[in-house]
Amino acid sequence: MPKRFWVISASRMQRSTSASARNGKADGCPCCDLFELEDGKIKRFYRYPELSVIFAHLGVTNREATLTR
Repeated sequence: MPKRFWVISASRMQRSTSASARNGKADGCPCCDLFELEDGKIKRFYRYPELSVIFAHLGVTNREATLTR
């Protein structure tokens, strides 16, 4: 039976140099990374960025984000 477990990590996703924010900053955003390990090897990797930070970089307000749902 393979040994299988998940590892949770916090990281920071960096913007690519080709992407530009509305405010001119090239900041990244905090992320939650999930790794599924099986027999000591990475089987799956998921990254969940903090969307409110991305929206703020783009100049999207909470009201605009709510209206697009």
